[in-house]
Amino acid sequence: MSDAEDVVDQFSGMISLEHASRMISDQVSNAKDSNGVGARIAVVTEVLSFIESVRESRADPGRAFKAPKYVVDVQDVIYRIFNGRQGSEAAGPKATRRIVVLGKTGSTINLNLFGTSAAIVDSKPLERGGTMLVKNAVIDVASGELDSSKATSISVVAQPTSVVNDFSMLKAGDTGIDVIGRVIEISQVRQIARFGGSVSASFCSCRIADSKNSTVAVSLFGSCATAIGKVSTQSTIKLEFCSVNAIDGSLVLSAGDNSRLFSYSRSAAGRKDASALRTSAGK
Repeated sequence: MSDAEDVVDQFSGMISLEHASRMISDQVSNAKDSNGVGARIAVVTEVLSFIESVRESRADPGRAFKAPKYVVDVQDVIYRIFNGRQGSEAAGPKATRRIVVLGKTGSTINLNLFGTSAAIVDSKPLERGGTMLVKNAVIDVASGELDSSKATSISVVAQPTSVVNDFSMLKAGDTGIDVIGRVIEISQVRQIARFGGSVSASFCSCRIADSKNSTVAVSLFGSCATAIGKVSTQSTIKLEFCSVNAIDGSLVLSAGDNSRLFSYSRSAAGRKDASALRTSAGK
């Protein structure tokens, strides 16, 4: 049986031999089959293109279709990481879950990390703006996402460089930036009404200092407000994917559920190197 015929067989005869041949030449070279037959490392745009080609292979949308499972080795920039889920978790291997978004603006894919793979996010920790290599990630064609499995391995290929550690570089209107600072004040977490009183959210404010002891106020909402509860004053924190607003003539950082907050413990030398570079707005 030829490679193309084998692909047709995997799809239960629901794609043509011509289409299978095109998938092999254009896309499947970036992925592995369920037996782990290897290929080269792909970037996110290639994985997204592969998923689209598998979806298009459905000859009759009205018929039941179960996509074959593929795994892929993918390496790309970490676009965003979400704070961990709060509260009690259901029992089972997928009880602990973290979401890492890989790629660049306009071409991103969710990587769902479960169990021990999820723990890597904070134990390393993985950081937004760094480059991540994920081996043996499972492609979920239906959701258009990647999942981890027992065979998945994660490594950091490059650390982020675009981090703000000099608050004089901040300006109102900045979005999607990463900031490092030392916590000097933290308020109590409380519940506030948002969006015209229709939504209740956790809120906390704090003040952080940069390497020159200049300070800036921070407004924390949702999961970021909850995450600050694990931080003490004088700790160094990193805020990822936050924004800068001007309120009453002063700059205020804002971080919510789309942002991430965690204690930052890299060496002083590493922080000094990072402070010389600034992230682009909307990164």
